[in-house]
Amino acid sequence: MGTILGPSYPRRCAKLGSVMRVHGAGQWAPEAQETVGRLTRRFASWTFGEEPPTDTEVWVGPGFSAEHGRRLPRLRAVVVPWAGPSRELVEQVRSVPGVSLHNLHHNADATTEMAVALLLAVAKSVAPRDRAMRQGDWGGRGRASSALLLRGSTALVLGYGAIGRRIARVCRALGMRVLAVRREARAGDPAWVHPVARLKEFLPEADALLCSLPLTEETRGLIGSREIELLPERAIVVNVGRGPVFDEDALYEALSTGRLWGAGLDVWWQYPSGEPPNWPSRRPFHELENVVLTPHCGGWAEGIDEVRFRELARLLRRFAVGDWTANAVDLARGY
Repeated sequence: MGTILGPSYPRRCAKLGSVMRVHGAGQWAPEAQETVGRLTRRFASWTFGEEPPTDTEVWVGPGFSAEHGRRLPRLRAVVVPWAGPSRELVEQVRSVPGVSLHNLHHNADATTEMAVALLLAVAKSVAPRDRAMRQGDWGGRGRASSALLLRGSTALVLGYGAIGRRIARVCRALGMRVLAVRREARAGDPAWVHPVARLKEFLPEADALLCSLPLTEETRGLIGSREIELLPERAIVVNVGRGPVFDEDALYEALSTGRLWGAGLDVWWQYPSGEPPNWPSRRPFHELENVVLTPHCGGWAEGIDEVRFRELARLLRRFAVGDWTANAVDLARGY
């Protein structure tokens, strides 16, 4: 859904009943237009296409630039209908005074499920056992050394946002001890949530490191060779955040030498740019038996677009009653 949502919200709307002028940028399927129109009909009037009307107040979708902002005097907000806005988009919005940037968390449940699926698949050696069974090889049966027991182990959740909170709840339900780090601890956080400045203190306790961090200047390369060395031997790494949070070479070396038990990776350092094969890294992660690879699909599931549109409608309704803080991106930090 890279081409589905659009522009801004009027400064005048302070109570439900006023109608926002919302523009859906890019290519919206007719059924998508009908759905968002129906869900927001009480407080939003929509247009769709490449060129927004000059009275646009909320821009929803891709393609926003500072030039659009200059041509839209009533623009109040830009909404991207996915979780992680690009650095380029953040810079474009930052250059337009009075315009805020917002994202959606509609895929938090789906991404959490992918993170847990990868954790279990790696811990239980599901992929190599599956490949062996397809060759008639029952060698994995009865071998305790080919699976890890998660109950009683420690999960360190890297990023405690919409996805990280859900991952933590599931890990606790599995009987794991949970620690989490986020940019800075907040009032109301559980006692086991800590500022990221203490990350190195907790890495030696992490039997499983689960990352849901966005990519920013602060998070790029956050987990390098030194951090990986601090993990216990035969720890598990799961990444559903962004690939470059991890140092590509350091992670590969730790996995290929067997220092880490394994990894489940849904996000990468390279993405398709032509006909297959399109390898996701400079290093041959795809050759490692202890790595489960998925093509950055964690946020997708049957019915996810309906969830997306309902989440968008809830966000626009917050705008319509004057709450412009919902899902707001920190433009200084990039997330």
